[in-house]
Amino acid sequence: MQSLPSLSCLHTHRLQLGLMLMLAGPPIALAQEPVADTPLTSEAPAETARETTAVLTPTRSQVQELSLERLLPATQQRRLNIGEQAFLGLFLPAAQPQPWGGIILIAGQDEHADWPMLIAPARRQLSAAGWHTLAISLPERDAPEHGLEASERLTRDDAYREQTLARIQAARQVLIAEGGEQQNLPVVLLGRGEGAFWALSAAVAVESTAEAANPLAAALILQGLRQTTQGETTTNHLLEQWSGPTYDILMSRPEQAEARRLQAKRLGHDRYRQLLWPQGETSELQQQILIKRLDGWLQRVLNETPDSV
Repeated sequence: MQSLPSLSCLHTHRLQLGLMLMLAGPPIALAQEPVADTPLTSEAPAETARETTAVLTPTRSQVQELSLERLLPATQQRRLNIGEQAFLGLFLPAAQPQPWGGIILIAGQDEHADWPMLIAPARRQLSAAGWHTLAISLPERDAPEHGLEASERLTRDDAYREQTLARIQAARQVLIAEGGEQQNLPVVLLGRGEGAFWALSAAVAVESTAEAANPLAAALILQGLRQTTQGETTTNHLLEQWSGPTYDILMSRPEQAEARRLQAKRLGHDRYRQLLWPQGETSELQQQILIKRLDGWLQRVLNETPDSV
């Protein structure tokens, strides 16, 4: 007997449709201030009109945020600030008086904070299981430019890295604030795709500084963590520096997964766990099973000492 689709599935379809309509439609002006009448002259350059249009045309990430703000309850929305910039986070409180902790979910590049693969179902299901959840997206990358010198490319990469790590720190501060009097709740980073790389980068960046006594993450969940090079940093180098509890969900060839497992074993990372996940296994039921496994692993590993894991 075929079951009716869940509310989460219907919501995801509605959100995807909204994003498709907004991306397919004409450019949307985020805000338009009254423009004073300007006398026409033959000297008005065509570039001015093009620049005005560019200012009023929202970026891909802005379109995604506008759609999320329109489709999701305002009670779930949080504006996270980094200096003069702000971005959207989606918060759900734990469905129990004493939360297990907080989980920051980091979507992949070009994905939004309610992405239907892992991010959206995890933020809802883990909230129902007793975790505060806060989902965020990555900053939008600048369009690649040909002919950039190595130093210019490195400067751009460094700026993107600082902006991304600042987003994760801002999300952690919001989760701690939402915890109220329970300021010592463990915080977990869950990243998907490129979001997994930045979750690992953020955890290592704090662990290697004087702030290590107050770690950014108590555990990491990494789905689809690829062999990536960001500036002078590689995925393997980051994995060597992180020794905390890690649940590595790999969607790559078995030999690559085996190489990573052996690397963790060689380094003595006893709290490293690995799961091979087929690339096409993305049904709603399969995701529910996966997230239930993540919940069980987190509750177990965060209540164990390193020597007993």
